[in-house]
Amino acid sequence: MRVTQRYWLAVAAATLAAACGGSGPALPAADQIAIAGDFPLSGADAAYGSRLSDAARSAVAATPTIGRYRVVFVPNDDALAGFSDDGLKAEQNARRMAADPRVLGLVGPLSSVVALQVVPAASSAGLAEVSPSTTADCLTGYSPACPGLYSQPNPSTFFRLAAPDSSQGPAMADFAMGELHLTRFAVLTDGFHHDDNLARAFAARVQALGGQLVLQEFYSSNSHDFTELLSHAAAAQAEAIYVGGEFGGGACRIRAQMAGILPETTYFLGSDSIGTPGCITDAHALANGRMISTAGTAHPNLSDPRAIAYLKTHSRATALAPYTMAAYDAALVELEAIQRGVAANHGRKPSREEVVAAIASSQGVHGITGTWSFDSRGDATAPGMSFYRVENGEWTLWRWGSYSSTSGLTLA
Repeated sequence: MRVTQRYWLAVAAATLAAACGGSGPALPAADQIAIAGDFPLSGADAAYGSRLSDAARSAVAATPTIGRYRVVFVPNDDALAGFSDDGLKAEQNARRMAADPRVLGLVGPLSSVVALQVVPAASSAGLAEVSPSTTADCLTGYSPACPGLYSQPNPSTFFRLAAPDSSQGPAMADFAMGELHLTRFAVLTDGFHHDDNLARAFAARVQALGGQLVLQEFYSSNSHDFTELLSHAAAAQAEAIYVGGEFGGGACRIRAQMAGILPETTYFLGSDSIGTPGCITDAHALANGRMISTAGTAHPNLSDPRAIAYLKTHSRATALAPYTMAAYDAALVELEAIQRGVAANHGRKPSREEVVAAIASSQGVHGITGTWSFDSRGDATAPGMSFYRVENGEWTLWRWGSYSSTSGLTLA
């Protein structure tokens, strides 16, 4: 997910999350290896974050030991004071995990805004971090889009599986024009840097494909009345609204207010930042199949034995929800690197630096949502692209494939 705008809204005391690793007597820390998670487990995104955290936990549970070490999962909640994510809370979590000698990897966070503060904290401790869902382009290299995040390019401990924003915007343009046969678009953005970049990337691709941008406007994330803006879109005969924003900043309230202003056939398009349960709630009666979001992940292989085991205790809808199985794979990447580290050390626990190096050198780690290797920036070399629409009150995986800046969108 991209950078959101809520992280500065609340600062309060953090609560500790308990580690869980099954029943039985506790082992000394020296005999344990821990994978930590960092997701919103309370607040507006609790359902979303809890799915990802539980998927990562399931991957760890499937690998209960590595050599002589017991492997445990340590969940952390980065929600604070009712908000769905909070960078300061997440940074505190990361520093606490860095102080725990058992922890050799961190899975998460959910959103890019949290990564802005978690990545420096984890990197300073040499702690490997694999995110299933952060998409802001600048997270994997120096850019003024993330001021102060890095003092130099290519941070060495952060990796991600999700396709970045620079792919999600153009992929939606390809899908809207090639599959939905739309040609006239109104593009709205809340003006925050990453949201604006996403909207610009969508708009540029539309123009490159010969589509028409009939309206390009900013909206205030604090507004509750979008009728004037939508009236302009209607007057311009927009066939779809593409919003560069997220549900917590009002994006899906825009969808609700389209009723009676734009035709019922008008689509509402966006990135993974609208693909949340909260967006469906905000859209009210217009939460339907003409609401479509991207997710920078591939369709999970549900015939994989690990997926079959997961489905014994989880629903198919949960497994297919955005980034759920990618969180499983993020933990899997870390576990595979730790296994190689233990083997290389003749049975001894690897250092954090050795785990980071092992992830960076990963070649073809077979996960449920893809085969994972990473480039020098920490980006997955072959991320997927999925399209979700609202069906029966839930975001439902609809189409999937991949996106390349050279060949465009390829659907499976």
